[in-house]
Amino acid sequence: MITLKKCLFASLFGLILSSNAFAIVIGSDTVLTGTNGLINVTERTSFGSIIYSLDIVTEPSEISVFSFAVSTNTWASSEFDILTEQPGWVGEQLSPTVWNTLFGSTVGSFSSFFADDQFANYYKMVNVAPIDFSNDEQFLFFQYYGVAESQFVAFNANGGVISQSLRTTNVPEPAPLALLGLGLMGLGLMKKRRK
Repeated sequence: MITLKKCLFASLFGLILSSNAFAIVIGSDTVLTGTNGLINVTERTSFGSIIYSLDIVTEPSEISVFSFAVSTNTWASSEFDILTEQPGWVGEQLSPTVWNTLFGSTVGSFSSFFADDQFANYYKMVNVAPIDFSNDEQFLFFQYYGVAESQFVAFNANGGVISQSLRTTNVPEPAPLALLGLGLMGLGLMKKRRK
């Protein structure tokens, strides 16, 4: 016989299992689409890491990327967790405070690009040519032990914004909300029956 208590526990257990629906999970490549159709960034999971690739959408093109950043909520435990195999480029992870100190007064605050994410993996060229249509679409930018996220921004030689990602908001799925409502209703009924 199914009792009210069993229904309550089943719904709460289902809510716990379904809470993973709020996480971003990548089974294959995920494309972060730019606002102006000039640049996209693709994320790929590989052995517990995230690899990024820039794609200049219309080719051939006059666009050249001198630096870019992709947001994450995964802290890099060492400077070696953020790296690139793109010759002449370097990578580092920036907190919102550091980002705002470096770029806040010139290109925009951390939150204006990355909403409420916690970090930005920032890659810049130091002594070679920038990324253009002749050398884009290569998965050469990494965060070891990283989790895929959803925002990017790309800069030109003057530090101006070429493109940034379209804003996405995580909308809770109906099933977890329904289970939560059922669980709360069950708690209310149990309390009423005890009186």
